[in-house]
Amino acid sequence: MPLEDRLDSLIRRIRHEVSSADEVLHWEPVPYVGYKAVAKQGSKWLSVFDGVTEYSLNELTVAGHNQLYVYPTHDEARAASFPMQSRLNGAKMVVLKVLCYGPGRCSGRKWAFRAVLPIAVVDVASPPFR
Repeated sequence: MPLEDRLDSLIRRIRHEVSSADEVLHWEPVPYVGYKAVAKQGSKWLSVFDGVTEYSLNELTVAGHNQLYVYPTHDEARAASFPMQSRLNGAKMVVLKVLCYGPGRCSGRKWAFRAVLPIAVVDVASPPFR
């Protein structure tokens, strides 16, 4: 199935799952562009928080029971801090430019989305980013 058809199907499924209109602060049929800090483990890019969610260029990553957090700018993603219980704190970090799919919700300086599509590697650095 072409990527566009898969994305359309995902958008329809996510819209169906939205249970409360007041949770939805941002929903665009056209993706939102954001930046995501991830851990580099060998050849894989993984969630710093859970150490399991994997990200690959041009492959859609859909959140399970959680949300996928992104920042509006590269600099904010580079300066991201993670909870102490994050499984991959201290790992080598990568910032990915991602297309984000709603519903989106603001959480402090970052946005939470249900799905992201990494489209480019923007930065590679060893911790700490700052």
